[in-house]
Amino acid sequence: MKNNILVIENALSSISAQLKCDKIEYNNQSRDEDIHRWLISNKTILSAAQKIIIPVRLGTEDAEYMGLYVGLHIRLTKELEDVRLLPILFITDDSKEEILTNQINNHKEKSALLLFTKGSYLLSAFSLDEYISRPLLNIEETTLLEQVVPSLNIENTKDPGHQLANDWGAFRLAKFAGYTLKLEKPASLYFKYKDSFTNNEIVPNANNTIGLFNESCKALLIDDNATSGWSETLKHILRSKIVNPGKSVSLDVITLFDDALKYADYINYDVVFLDLRLLKEEDKSNQINSIDDFTGTKVLKVIKEINPGIQIIIFTASNKVWNIEKLLELGANGYYIKESPEYILSTRFSKDNYDEFIKTIQTCLLRKPLKEIYTLSQNIKSIITTLVKNKKIDKSFGKSVQQYIELSNKIIDAARTENDYAMGYLVLFKCIELINDNYITEDSPTNWRITSDGPLKQFRYNKGNNTVASVTPISFTNNLPSTFEKIAGITSQVLGFTNVDVLDLYHNVQRRNKFIHPDESGTLTPIQLAENKMIFTYEGYTKLIKSLDLIFSKLEMKLR
Repeated sequence: MKNNILVIENALSSISAQLKCDKIEYNNQSRDEDIHRWLISNKTILSAAQKIIIPVRLGTEDAEYMGLYVGLHIRLTKELEDVRLLPILFITDDSKEEILTNQINNHKEKSALLLFTKGSYLLSAFSLDEYISRPLLNIEETTLLEQVVPSLNIENTKDPGHQLANDWGAFRLAKFAGYTLKLEKPASLYFKYKDSFTNNEIVPNANNTIGLFNESCKALLIDDNATSGWSETLKHILRSKIVNPGKSVSLDVITLFDDALKYADYINYDVVFLDLRLLKEEDKSNQINSIDDFTGTKVLKVIKEINPGIQIIIFTASNKVWNIEKLLELGANGYYIKESPEYILSTRFSKDNYDEFIKTIQTCLLRKPLKEIYTLSQNIKSIITTLVKNKKIDKSFGKSVQQYIELSNKIIDAARTENDYAMGYLVLFKCIELINDNYITEDSPTNWRITSDGPLKQFRYNKGNNTVASVTPISFTNNLPSTFEKIAGITSQVLGFTNVDVLDLYHNVQRRNKFIHPDESGTLTPIQLAENKMIFTYEGYTKLIKSLDLIFSKLEMKLR
Protein backbone atom coordinates (compact mmCIF):
# COMPACT_ATOMS: atom_id res chain seq x y z
CA MET A 1 0.00 0.00 0.00
CA LYS A 2 1.49 3.32 -1.09
CA ASN A 3 2.39 5.62 1.81
CA ASN A 4 0.50 3.25 4.14
CA ILE A 5 -2.49 5.53 3.60
CA LEU A 6 -5.94 4.45 2.51
CA VAL A 7 -8.65 6.80 1.28
CA ILE A 8 -12.36 6.03 1.41
CA GLU A 9 -14.03 8.08 -1.32
CA ASN A 10 -16.60 7.90 -4.07
CA ALA A 11 -15.83 7.35 -7.72
CA LEU A 12 -15.81 11.08 -8.61
CA SER A 13 -13.41 12.06 -5.83
CA SER A 14 -9.70 12.42 -6.57
CA ILE A 15 -8.03 12.53 -3.13
CA SER A 16 -6.33 9.13 -3.53
CA ALA A 17 -5.06 10.14 -6.97
CA GLN A 18 -3.57 13.35 -5.57
CA LEU A 19 -1.89 11.50 -2.72
CA LYS A 20 -0.91 8.60 -4.95
CA CYS A 21 -2.30 6.04 -2.49
CA ASP A 22 -4.85 3.26 -2.48
CA LYS A 23 -8.55 3.75 -1.98
CA ILE A 24 -11.79 1.94 -1.21
CA GLU A 25 -14.61 3.16 -3.36
CA TYR A 26 -17.79 4.26 -1.62
CA ASN A 27 -20.92 3.65 -3.68
CA ASN A 28 -23.51 5.62 -1.72
CA GLN A 29 -24.31 2.83 0.73
CA SER A 30 -26.63 4.30 3.36
CA ARG A 31 -28.17 1.30 5.13
CA ASP A 32 -26.23 0.04 8.15
CA GLU A 33 -26.28 -3.51 6.82
CA ASP A 34 -24.79 -2.40 3.49
CA ILE A 35 -22.08 -0.29 5.15
CA HIS A 36 -21.22 -3.18 7.47
CA ARG A 37 -20.86 -5.75 4.67
CA TRP A 38 -18.89 -3.32 2.54
CA LEU A 39 -16.38 -2.65 5.34
CA ILE A 40 -16.03 -6.37 6.20
CA SER A 41 -15.46 -7.22 2.53
CA ASN A 42 -12.59 -4.68 2.49
CA LYS A 43 -11.11 -5.73 5.85
CA THR A 44 -7.88 -7.01 4.31
CA ILE A 45 -7.20 -3.72 2.55
CA LEU A 46 -8.11 -1.70 5.63
CA SER A 47 -5.81 -3.81 7.80
CA ALA A 48 -2.79 -2.88 5.69
CA ALA A 49 -3.26 0.85 6.29
CA GLN A 50 -1.67 3.01 8.97
CA LYS A 51 -4.03 5.94 8.39
CA ILE A 52 -7.49 6.25 6.90
CA ILE A 53 -8.67 9.39 5.12
CA ILE A 54 -12.41 10.01 4.75
CA PRO A 55 -14.18 13.11 3.39
CA VAL A 56 -16.79 14.25 5.90
CA ARG A 57 -19.24 14.67 3.03
CA LEU A 58 -18.89 11.26 1.47
CA GLY A 59 -20.92 10.43 -1.60
CA THR A 60 -22.86 12.52 -4.04
CA GLU A 61 -24.66 15.56 -2.61
CA ASP A 62 -24.06 14.32 0.94
CA ALA A 63 -25.99 16.38 3.44
CA GLU A 64 -25.80 13.74 6.16
CA TYR A 65 -22.04 13.82 6.82
CA MET A 66 -21.85 10.20 5.69
CA GLY A 67 -18.07 10.18 6.11
CA LEU A 68 -18.50 10.59 9.87
CA TYR A 69 -21.16 7.85 9.88
CA VAL A 70 -18.75 5.46 8.14
CA GLY A 71 -16.09 6.47 10.67
CA LEU A 72 -18.44 5.49 13.51
CA HIS A 73 -18.96 2.09 11.89
CA ILE A 74 -15.21 1.59 11.72
CA ARG A 75 -14.75 2.44 15.39
CA LEU A 76 -17.66 0.23 16.54
CA THR A 77 -17.39 -2.84 14.28
CA LYS A 78 -15.71 -5.51 16.40
CA GLU A 79 -15.17 -7.77 13.40
CA LEU A 80 -12.68 -5.22 12.00
CA GLU A 81 -10.40 -5.89 15.00
CA ASP A 82 -7.33 -3.57 14.98
CA VAL A 83 -8.72 -1.50 12.09
CA ARG A 84 -10.99 0.10 14.71
CA LEU A 85 -7.90 1.63 16.34
CA LEU A 86 -6.43 3.33 13.26
CA PRO A 87 -6.13 7.14 13.08
CA ILE A 88 -8.90 8.57 10.91
CA LEU A 89 -8.37 11.87 9.09
CA PHE A 90 -11.67 13.54 8.17
CA ILE A 91 -11.53 16.19 5.45
CA THR A 92 -13.86 19.21 5.34
CA ASP A 93 -13.81 22.99 5.36
CA ASP A 94 -16.35 23.11 8.19
CA SER A 95 -15.37 23.22 11.87
CA LYS A 96 -16.32 20.58 14.43
CA GLU A 97 -18.64 23.03 16.10
CA GLU A 98 -20.40 23.93 12.86
CA ILE A 99 -21.04 20.29 11.98
CA LEU A 100 -22.32 19.43 15.46
CA THR A 101 -24.57 22.50 15.60
CA ASN A 102 -25.99 21.62 12.20
CA GLN A 103 -26.78 18.08 13.34
CA ILE A 104 -28.37 19.25 16.59
CA ASN A 105 -30.52 21.86 14.85
CA ASN A 106 -31.71 19.33 12.27
CA HIS A 107 -32.20 16.49 14.76
CA LYS A 108 -29.70 14.31 12.95
CA GLU A 109 -27.38 11.60 14.24
CA LYS A 110 -24.70 13.38 16.29
CA SER A 111 -21.84 11.70 14.45
CA ALA A 112 -19.78 14.89 14.85
CA LEU A 113 -19.04 13.81 18.44
CA LEU A 114 -16.53 11.38 16.93
CA LEU A 115 -14.43 14.40 15.91
CA PHE A 116 -13.94 15.29 19.58
CA THR A 117 -12.40 11.89 20.43
CA LYS A 118 -8.84 10.66 20.41
CA GLY A 119 -7.64 9.22 17.10
CA SER A 120 -9.93 11.38 14.96
CA TYR A 121 -8.62 14.45 13.12
CA LEU A 122 -10.56 17.15 11.26
CA LEU A 123 -8.54 18.70 8.45
CA SER A 124 -8.97 20.96 5.50
CA ALA A 125 -7.65 19.85 2.14
CA PHE A 126 -4.88 22.45 2.52
CA SER A 127 -3.50 21.00 5.77
CA LEU A 128 -3.66 17.40 4.65
CA ASP A 129 -0.01 17.21 3.56
CA GLU A 130 1.17 18.08 7.08
CA TYR A 131 -0.71 15.13 8.59
CA ILE A 132 0.24 12.77 5.80
CA SER A 133 3.90 13.01 6.76
CA ARG A 134 3.33 13.18 10.52
CA PRO A 135 3.49 9.83 12.37
CA LEU A 136 0.12 9.13 14.01
CA LEU A 137 -0.26 6.27 16.45
CA ASN A 138 -3.20 3.93 16.75
CA ILE A 139 -5.37 4.49 19.79
CA GLU A 140 -5.28 1.82 22.48
CA GLU A 141 -8.12 -0.68 22.90
CA THR A 142 -8.69 0.62 26.43
CA THR A 143 -8.86 4.18 25.09
CA LEU A 144 -11.49 3.14 22.58
CA LEU A 145 -13.61 1.44 25.24
CA GLU A 146 -13.09 3.84 28.12
CA GLN A 147 -12.85 7.21 26.37
CA VAL A 148 -14.02 7.14 22.75
CA VAL A 149 -17.21 5.03 23.02
CA PRO A 150 -18.53 6.76 26.17
CA SER A 151 -18.09 10.14 24.45
CA LEU A 152 -20.46 9.19 21.64
CA ASN A 153 -24.22 9.62 21.75
CA ILE A 154 -25.89 7.25 19.31
CA GLU A 155 -29.66 6.90 19.46
CA ASN A 156 -31.91 4.15 18.18
CA THR A 157 -33.56 5.77 15.18
CA LYS A 158 -33.80 2.81 12.81
CA ASP A 159 -34.33 -0.47 14.68
CA PRO A 160 -37.76 -1.63 15.89
CA GLY A 161 -37.32 -1.82 19.67
CA HIS A 162 -38.96 -5.24 20.07
CA GLN A 163 -36.75 -6.89 17.45
CA LEU A 164 -33.59 -5.16 18.62
CA ALA A 165 -34.12 -6.21 22.24
CA ASN A 166 -34.68 -9.81 21.19
CA ASP A 167 -31.55 -9.85 19.04
CA TRP A 168 -29.53 -8.31 21.85
CA GLY A 169 -30.91 -10.69 24.48
CA ALA A 170 -30.23 -13.79 22.40
CA PHE A 171 -26.58 -12.88 21.82
CA ARG A 172 -26.14 -11.97 25.49
CA LEU A 173 -27.57 -15.28 26.70
CA ALA A 174 -25.55 -17.24 24.14
CA LYS A 175 -22.35 -15.54 25.28
CA PHE A 176 -22.91 -16.51 28.91
CA ALA A 177 -23.71 -20.05 27.83
CA GLY A 178 -20.38 -20.23 26.01
CA TYR A 179 -22.08 -20.63 22.65
CA THR A 180 -21.48 -18.83 19.36
CA LEU A 181 -24.66 -18.19 17.44
CA LYS A 182 -24.65 -19.11 13.78
CA LEU A 183 -26.53 -15.88 13.08
CA GLU A 184 -24.81 -12.62 12.22
CA LYS A 185 -25.06 -9.93 14.84
CA PRO A 186 -27.34 -7.04 13.92
CA ALA A 187 -25.37 -4.53 11.89
CA SER A 188 -27.10 -1.39 13.08
CA LEU A 189 -24.85 1.35 14.41
CA TYR A 190 -26.95 1.54 17.58
CA PHE A 191 -26.50 -2.17 18.30
CA LYS A 192 -22.74 -1.89 17.74
CA TYR A 193 -22.58 1.15 20.01
CA LYS A 194 -24.39 -0.56 22.87
CA ASP A 195 -22.47 -3.79 22.30
CA SER A 196 -19.21 -1.89 22.75
CA PHE A 197 -20.07 -1.23 26.39
CA THR A 198 -20.09 -4.99 27.00
CA ASN A 199 -16.77 -5.62 25.31
CA ASN A 200 -14.98 -6.71 28.47
CA GLU A 201 -18.03 -7.59 30.54
CA ILE A 202 -19.39 -10.84 29.19
CA VAL A 203 -17.36 -13.84 30.25
CA PRO A 204 -18.69 -17.25 29.21
CA ASN A 205 -19.91 -19.30 32.13
CA ALA A 206 -17.00 -21.40 33.36
CA ASN A 207 -19.18 -24.23 34.70
CA ASN A 208 -18.59 -27.18 32.38
CA THR A 209 -20.63 -29.64 34.44
CA ILE A 210 -22.63 -31.89 32.12
CA GLY A 211 -26.39 -32.04 32.41
CA LEU A 212 -27.65 -34.11 35.33
CA PHE A 213 -31.28 -34.58 34.24
CA ASN A 214 -31.25 -38.28 33.42
CA GLU A 215 -34.36 -38.42 31.24
CA SER A 216 -35.17 -37.33 27.72
CA CYS A 217 -36.41 -33.75 27.49
CA LYS A 218 -39.12 -32.43 25.21
CA ALA A 219 -39.33 -28.65 25.33
CA LEU A 220 -41.40 -26.01 23.54
CA LEU A 221 -40.50 -22.40 22.77
CA ILE A 222 -43.33 -19.92 22.12
CA ASP A 223 -41.73 -16.73 20.83
CA ASP A 224 -42.25 -14.59 17.75
CA ASN A 225 -38.46 -14.13 17.70
CA ALA A 226 -37.61 -17.81 18.15
CA THR A 227 -35.47 -17.89 15.01
CA SER A 228 -33.43 -14.85 16.12
CA GLY A 229 -31.03 -17.00 18.10
CA TRP A 230 -33.34 -18.04 20.94
CA SER A 231 -34.19 -21.57 19.80
CA GLU A 232 -30.56 -22.18 18.83
CA THR A 233 -29.29 -21.02 22.24
CA LEU A 234 -31.93 -22.94 24.21
CA LYS A 235 -31.10 -26.18 22.38
CA HIS A 236 -27.45 -25.69 23.30
CA ILE A 237 -28.27 -25.00 26.96
CA LEU A 238 -30.57 -28.02 27.25
CA ARG A 239 -28.06 -30.34 25.61
CA SER A 240 -24.89 -29.11 27.27
CA LYS A 241 -26.00 -27.77 30.66
CA ILE A 242 -29.21 -29.56 31.63
CA VAL A 243 -29.80 -33.03 30.17
CA ASN A 244 -27.48 -36.03 30.45
CA PRO A 245 -25.64 -36.40 27.09
CA GLY A 246 -26.98 -39.93 26.75
CA LYS A 247 -30.58 -38.72 26.67
CA SER A 248 -32.46 -37.06 23.82
CA VAL A 249 -33.41 -33.39 23.64
CA SER A 250 -35.99 -31.81 21.36
CA LEU A 251 -37.23 -28.24 21.11
CA ASP A 252 -40.36 -27.41 19.13
CA VAL A 253 -41.25 -23.83 18.22
CA ILE A 254 -44.46 -21.79 17.93
CA THR A 255 -44.02 -18.24 16.63
CA LEU A 256 -47.61 -17.00 16.26
CA PHE A 257 -49.90 -15.92 19.10
CA ASP A 258 -53.03 -17.35 17.48
CA ASP A 259 -51.32 -20.71 16.96
CA ALA A 260 -50.28 -20.77 20.61
CA LEU A 261 -53.85 -20.13 21.78
CA LYS A 262 -55.20 -23.00 19.67
CA TYR A 263 -52.40 -25.50 20.31
CA ALA A 264 -53.69 -28.75 21.80
CA ASP A 265 -50.59 -30.76 22.77
CA TYR A 266 -49.04 -28.79 25.64
CA ILE A 267 -49.36 -31.80 27.94
CA ASN A 268 -46.63 -33.56 25.93
CA TYR A 269 -43.90 -31.10 26.95
CA ASP A 270 -41.64 -31.21 29.97
CA VAL A 271 -41.04 -27.46 29.93
CA VAL A 272 -42.47 -24.54 27.95
CA PHE A 273 -40.49 -21.34 27.35
CA LEU A 274 -43.05 -18.57 26.79
CA ASP A 275 -42.31 -15.00 25.71
CA LEU A 276 -44.50 -12.41 27.41
CA ARG A 277 -44.91 -10.35 24.23
CA LEU A 278 -45.85 -12.30 21.13
CA LEU A 279 -46.94 -9.33 19.02
CA LYS A 280 -44.65 -6.54 17.81
CA GLU A 281 -47.13 -3.80 18.73
CA GLU A 282 -46.93 -4.74 22.42
CA ASP A 283 -43.51 -3.10 22.60
CA LYS A 284 -44.60 0.45 21.76
CA SER A 285 -42.94 2.83 24.18
CA ASN A 286 -46.08 4.92 24.64
CA GLN A 287 -48.27 1.92 25.40
CA ILE A 288 -48.69 0.75 28.99
CA ASN A 289 -50.31 -2.68 29.31
CA SER A 290 -51.63 -4.47 32.35
CA ILE A 291 -49.76 -7.72 32.85
CA ASP A 292 -53.05 -9.55 32.25
CA ASP A 293 -53.35 -8.02 28.77
CA PHE A 294 -50.10 -9.34 27.37
CA THR A 295 -50.39 -12.13 24.83
CA GLY A 296 -47.97 -14.32 26.78
CA THR A 297 -50.11 -13.99 29.91
CA LYS A 298 -53.16 -15.13 27.95
CA VAL A 299 -51.29 -18.19 26.66
CA LEU A 300 -50.03 -18.90 30.20
CA LYS A 301 -53.62 -19.03 31.47
CA VAL A 302 -54.68 -21.34 28.62
CA ILE A 303 -51.85 -23.79 29.34
CA LYS A 304 -52.45 -23.85 33.09
CA GLU A 305 -56.16 -24.52 32.44
CA ILE A 306 -55.13 -27.62 30.50
CA ASN A 307 -52.91 -28.89 33.30
CA PRO A 308 -51.41 -26.84 36.17
CA GLY A 309 -48.44 -29.21 36.26
CA ILE A 310 -47.12 -28.13 32.86
CA GLN A 311 -43.94 -26.21 33.64
CA ILE A 312 -43.75 -22.72 32.12
CA ILE A 313 -40.78 -20.35 32.18
CA ILE A 314 -41.66 -16.81 31.10
CA PHE A 315 -39.32 -14.70 28.98
CA THR A 316 -39.82 -11.04 29.85
CA ALA A 317 -37.93 -7.83 29.15
CA SER A 318 -39.35 -6.35 32.34
CA ASN A 319 -37.46 -6.61 35.61
CA LYS A 320 -40.26 -4.93 37.56
CA VAL A 321 -40.87 -6.95 40.70
CA TRP A 322 -44.65 -6.47 40.64
CA ASN A 323 -44.91 -7.84 37.08
CA ILE A 324 -42.84 -10.89 37.94
CA GLU A 325 -44.83 -11.54 41.12
CA LYS A 326 -48.09 -11.34 39.14
CA LEU A 327 -46.82 -13.86 36.60
CA LEU A 328 -45.85 -16.27 39.38
CA GLU A 329 -49.28 -15.81 40.96
CA LEU A 330 -50.86 -16.75 37.63
CA GLY A 331 -48.95 -20.03 37.60
CA ALA A 332 -45.62 -19.32 35.91
CA ASN A 333 -42.95 -21.61 37.33
CA GLY A 334 -40.06 -19.26 36.70
CA TYR A 335 -38.82 -16.45 34.49
CA TYR A 336 -35.83 -15.21 32.56
CA ILE A 337 -35.26 -11.51 32.01
CA LYS A 338 -34.37 -10.85 28.39
CA GLU A 339 -31.67 -8.22 28.47
CA SER A 340 -32.02 -5.17 26.26
CA PRO A 341 -29.60 -2.53 24.93
CA GLU A 342 -31.98 0.07 26.34
CA TYR A 343 -30.79 -0.80 29.83
CA ILE A 344 -27.36 -2.38 30.02
CA LEU A 345 -27.31 -4.11 33.37
CA SER A 346 -24.27 -4.97 35.42
CA THR A 347 -22.21 -8.04 34.69
CA ARG A 348 -23.15 -9.35 38.12
CA PHE A 349 -26.85 -9.10 37.29
CA SER A 350 -26.31 -10.79 33.92
CA LYS A 351 -24.38 -13.67 35.46
CA ASP A 352 -26.93 -14.13 38.25
CA ASN A 353 -29.71 -13.92 35.67
CA TYR A 354 -28.08 -16.69 33.62
CA ASP A 355 -27.27 -18.90 36.63
CA GLU A 356 -30.81 -18.56 37.96
CA PHE A 357 -32.17 -19.47 34.52
CA ILE A 358 -30.18 -22.71 34.53
CA LYS A 359 -31.44 -23.57 38.03
CA THR A 360 -35.01 -22.76 37.01
CA ILE A 361 -34.87 -25.13 34.02
CA GLN A 362 -33.40 -27.88 36.19
CA THR A 363 -36.11 -27.38 38.83
CA CYS A 364 -38.89 -27.41 36.24
CA LEU A 365 -37.67 -30.67 34.74
CA LEU A 366 -37.51 -32.28 38.18
CA ARG A 367 -41.16 -31.24 38.62
CA LYS A 368 -42.12 -33.31 35.57
CA PRO A 369 -44.27 -35.75 37.68
CA LEU A 370 -46.70 -32.91 38.49
CA LYS A 371 -48.30 -33.26 35.06
CA GLU A 372 -49.37 -36.83 35.84
CA ILE A 373 -50.36 -35.87 39.39
CA TYR A 374 -52.71 -33.14 38.13
CA THR A 375 -54.09 -35.38 35.36
CA LEU A 376 -54.98 -38.07 37.90
CA SER A 377 -56.38 -35.45 40.30
CA GLN A 378 -58.59 -33.94 37.62
CA ASN A 379 -59.90 -37.39 36.72
CA ILE A 380 -60.71 -38.26 40.35
CA LYS A 381 -62.51 -34.97 40.95
CA SER A 382 -64.46 -35.37 37.71
CA ILE A 383 -65.59 -38.88 38.69
CA ILE A 384 -66.64 -37.68 42.14
CA THR A 385 -68.62 -34.77 40.66
CA THR A 386 -70.49 -37.18 38.39
CA LEU A 387 -71.16 -39.69 41.19
CA VAL A 388 -72.46 -36.95 43.50
CA LYS A 389 -74.62 -35.48 40.73
CA ASN A 390 -76.13 -38.92 40.08
CA LYS A 391 -76.56 -39.46 43.83
CA LYS A 392 -74.32 -42.51 43.80
CA ILE A 393 -72.16 -41.27 46.68
CA ASP A 394 -72.76 -38.92 49.57
CA LYS A 395 -72.21 -35.24 48.67
CA SER A 396 -70.33 -34.48 51.90
CA PHE A 397 -68.00 -37.45 51.40
CA GLY A 398 -67.28 -36.48 47.79
CA LYS A 399 -66.67 -32.82 48.62
CA SER A 400 -64.27 -33.72 51.44
CA VAL A 401 -62.19 -35.96 49.15
CA GLN A 402 -62.00 -33.23 46.52
CA GLN A 403 -60.93 -30.64 49.11
CA TYR A 404 -58.13 -32.84 50.44
CA ILE A 405 -56.90 -33.50 46.90
CA GLU A 406 -56.83 -29.78 46.12
CA LEU A 407 -55.06 -28.94 49.36
CA SER A 408 -52.48 -31.70 49.04
CA ASN A 409 -51.79 -30.72 45.42
CA LYS A 410 -51.07 -27.15 46.50
CA ILE A 411 -48.61 -28.45 49.07
CA ILE A 412 -46.88 -30.85 46.67
CA ASP A 413 -46.74 -28.17 43.94
CA ALA A 414 -44.90 -25.84 46.31
CA ALA A 415 -42.77 -28.60 47.87
CA ARG A 416 -39.04 -27.92 48.09
CA THR A 417 -37.88 -30.00 51.09
CA GLU A 418 -38.38 -33.62 52.12
CA ASN A 419 -40.82 -32.61 54.83
CA ASP A 420 -42.85 -30.62 52.27
CA TYR A 421 -43.32 -33.75 50.17
CA ALA A 422 -44.22 -35.76 53.28
CA MET A 423 -46.76 -33.14 54.37
CA GLY A 424 -48.45 -33.25 50.97
CA TYR A 425 -48.55 -37.03 51.20
CA LEU A 426 -50.12 -36.99 54.67
CA VAL A 427 -52.85 -34.59 53.56
CA LEU A 428 -53.62 -36.71 50.49
CA PHE A 429 -53.68 -39.83 52.67
CA LYS A 430 -56.74 -38.41 54.44
CA CYS A 431 -58.67 -39.56 51.36
CA ILE A 432 -57.91 -43.21 52.25
CA GLU A 433 -59.23 -42.62 55.75
CA LEU A 434 -62.36 -40.93 54.35
CA ILE A 435 -63.02 -43.92 52.11
CA ASN A 436 -62.60 -46.30 55.06
CA ASP A 437 -64.92 -44.24 57.26
CA ASN A 438 -67.53 -44.06 54.50
CA TYR A 439 -67.64 -47.78 53.66
CA ILE A 440 -66.66 -49.68 56.82
CA THR A 441 -69.01 -50.12 59.77
CA GLU A 442 -68.77 -52.04 63.03
CA ASP A 443 -71.64 -54.43 63.60
CA SER A 444 -70.20 -55.66 66.90
CA PRO A 445 -66.82 -55.71 68.67
CA THR A 446 -65.86 -58.78 66.63
CA ASN A 447 -67.78 -58.16 63.43
CA TRP A 448 -66.81 -55.51 60.85
CA ARG A 449 -68.76 -55.00 57.65
CA ILE A 450 -68.34 -53.29 54.29
CA THR A 451 -71.48 -51.23 53.81
CA SER A 452 -73.98 -53.28 51.81
CA ASP A 453 -71.32 -55.81 50.79
CA GLY A 454 -70.96 -58.23 53.64
CA PRO A 455 -68.36 -58.99 56.31
CA LEU A 456 -64.88 -57.50 56.05
CA LYS A 457 -62.21 -60.07 55.20
CA GLN A 458 -58.68 -59.80 56.51
CA PHE A 459 -55.60 -59.20 54.33
CA ARG A 460 -52.07 -59.57 55.54
CA TYR A 461 -48.67 -58.57 54.17
CA ASN A 462 -45.96 -61.24 53.79
CA LYS A 463 -42.62 -59.45 53.94
CA GLY A 464 -40.77 -62.65 53.02
CA ASN A 465 -41.96 -62.43 49.42
CA ASN A 466 -43.49 -58.93 49.38
CA THR A 467 -47.05 -60.09 48.73
CA VAL A 468 -50.51 -59.66 50.25
CA ALA A 469 -53.26 -62.26 50.58
CA SER A 470 -56.48 -62.86 52.47
CA VAL A 471 -56.14 -64.98 55.61
CA THR A 472 -58.44 -67.08 57.77
CA PRO A 473 -59.52 -67.25 60.43
CA ILE A 474 -60.03 -63.52 60.78
CA SER A 475 -58.11 -62.14 63.74
CA PHE A 476 -57.87 -58.36 63.81
CA THR A 477 -55.50 -57.04 66.46
CA ASN A 478 -57.59 -56.03 69.47
CA ASN A 479 -60.63 -56.78 67.25
CA LEU A 480 -59.85 -53.55 65.35
CA PRO A 481 -58.93 -53.72 61.66
CA SER A 482 -56.02 -51.49 60.68
CA THR A 483 -56.21 -48.77 58.04
CA PHE A 484 -54.65 -51.14 55.53
CA GLU A 485 -56.98 -54.02 56.41
CA LYS A 486 -59.99 -51.77 55.86
CA ILE A 487 -58.90 -50.36 52.50
CA ALA A 488 -57.67 -53.79 51.36
CA GLY A 489 -61.09 -55.31 52.10
CA ILE A 490 -62.99 -52.53 50.31
CA THR A 491 -60.82 -52.59 47.20
CA SER A 492 -60.46 -56.38 46.95
CA GLN A 493 -63.97 -57.49 47.93
CA VAL A 494 -65.97 -54.67 46.34
CA LEU A 495 -63.85 -53.15 43.58
CA GLY A 496 -62.01 -56.24 42.32
CA PHE A 497 -58.45 -55.05 42.94
CA THR A 498 -55.73 -57.55 42.06
CA ASN A 499 -53.27 -58.61 44.73
CA VAL A 500 -50.68 -56.37 43.02
CA ASP A 501 -53.00 -53.36 43.37
CA VAL A 502 -53.65 -54.22 47.04
CA LEU A 503 -49.88 -54.54 47.57
CA ASP A 504 -49.50 -50.95 46.31
CA LEU A 505 -52.06 -49.89 48.89
CA TYR A 506 -50.10 -51.65 51.61
CA HIS A 507 -46.96 -49.66 50.80
CA ASN A 508 -49.02 -46.45 50.54
CA VAL A 509 -50.30 -47.03 54.08
CA GLN A 510 -46.88 -48.00 55.41
CA ARG A 511 -45.28 -44.80 54.12
CA ARG A 512 -47.69 -42.80 56.20
CA ASN A 513 -47.40 -45.08 59.27
CA LYS A 514 -43.61 -45.23 59.32
CA PHE A 515 -43.28 -41.48 58.83
CA ILE A 516 -45.47 -40.83 61.88
CA HIS A 517 -44.08 -43.77 63.87
CA PRO A 518 -40.53 -44.43 62.63
CA ASP A 519 -39.38 -48.06 62.89
CA GLU A 520 -36.09 -48.16 64.76
CA SER A 521 -36.10 -51.91 65.36
CA GLY A 522 -34.32 -52.73 62.12
CA THR A 523 -36.96 -55.29 61.16
CA LEU A 524 -37.99 -53.68 57.88
CA THR A 525 -36.87 -55.34 54.65
CA PRO A 526 -34.90 -53.46 51.97
CA ILE A 527 -38.07 -53.33 49.86
CA GLN A 528 -40.07 -51.80 52.71
CA LEU A 529 -37.32 -49.28 53.46
CA ALA A 530 -37.11 -48.21 49.79
CA GLU A 531 -40.88 -47.91 49.49
CA ASN A 532 -41.16 -45.90 52.70
CA LYS A 533 -38.52 -43.38 51.58
CA MET A 534 -40.72 -42.44 48.61
CA ILE A 535 -42.85 -40.29 50.92
CA PHE A 536 -40.08 -37.69 50.57
CA THR A 537 -40.41 -37.51 46.76
CA TYR A 538 -42.93 -37.00 43.98
CA GLU A 539 -42.80 -40.77 43.44
CA GLY A 540 -44.53 -41.63 46.69
CA TYR A 541 -47.23 -39.01 46.16
CA THR A 542 -47.79 -40.27 42.60
CA LYS A 543 -48.17 -43.87 43.78
CA LEU A 544 -50.79 -42.82 46.33
CA ILE A 545 -52.83 -40.73 43.89
CA LYS A 546 -52.66 -43.56 41.33
CA SER A 547 -54.25 -45.87 43.89
CA LEU A 548 -56.95 -43.28 44.61
CA ASP A 549 -57.60 -42.87 40.88
CA LEU A 550 -58.00 -46.63 40.54
CA ILE A 551 -60.36 -46.75 43.53
CA PHE A 552 -62.70 -44.09 42.15
CA SER A 553 -62.50 -45.39 38.58
CA LYS A 554 -63.53 -48.85 39.80
CA LEU A 555 -66.19 -47.32 42.03
CA GLU A 556 -67.65 -45.42 39.08
CA MET A 557 -67.90 -48.65 37.08
CA LYS A 558 -69.54 -50.51 39.97
CA LEU A 559 -72.12 -47.79 40.64
CA ARG A 560 -73.30 -47.32 37.06
